[in-house]
Amino acid sequence: MTLFRQLHDPSSRAFTYLLADVDARAAVAIDPEPDGIVLPLLGLVGELDLRLHYLLCTHAHPGATGTIERLRERTGAQIVAGVVAPIDADVRVRQGDRVTFGSE
Repeated sequence: MTLFRQLHDPSSRAFTYLLADVDARAAVAIDPEPDGIVLPLLGLVGELDLRLHYLLCTHAHPGATGTIERLRERTGAQIVAGVVAPIDADVRVRQGDRVTFGSE
């Protein structure tokens, strides 16, 4: 079963998305950048007994890379970003590339 959740950080007005294959307990966080989203995101991942495989960064905000790197350290997830993104990414992607996880 696929799960999709939207998380909102009111202080930065930013959105983060959690996409998961619940049966495989595999998840991806999309744009997990504002500091205010870390605890709610980790709480949701823990509550649903999921494992974050990837942190997908579609764009970067100034000062946000520290949040993403802390999430990588806490979860073991790999950071995925575009080839020219100013982020220390584990996986570089181009338009049209696919990132797979779980049984999807």
